[in-house]
Amino acid sequence: MEQDYGHWIALTERPDDAFGFIYAVFGPTGRQFIGRKQLVSISRKSVPGSKRRRITRTESDWRSYKTSCRELLDDIELYGLGAFTFVIYKWCTGPGDLTYSEVQEQWASEVLSRDETPYGERLFYNGNIGAVKFLKPKSYEN
Repeated sequence: MEQDYGHWIALTERPDDAFGFIYAVFGPTGRQFIGRKQLVSISRKSVPGSKRRRITRTESDWRSYKTSCRELLDDIELYGLGAFTFVIYKWCTGPGDLTYSEVQEQWASEVLSRDETPYGERLFYNGNIGAVKFLKPKSYEN
């Protein structure tokens, strides 16, 4: 059975127990972004007359989702969606796995380095890891 991934290219089939995925976006100027996306949102709703809450799961907008990175969204508007490649390269089974995998991939890829594209832009759109900014200084010498 073929699955609909929208504009995403999945390197492997989506497992039944997938909670979210780690993705990379590759732009026309050579810039990249590494991020994560949940497939479902989980909420707990009060049930009248009961002390327990009902857990509801709703599928997210992941098929049409692009990114939360403002700078990348601006470039998508400038160059068009077709100029970018959206790749799902890791499926995660829970919220902890999703958060850990994203941070691990961002550190391993050194998304905060000052490496540049041939056009003089930072190689990665990512400006932080785990909501903390750690940009390396341009020079280690004082």
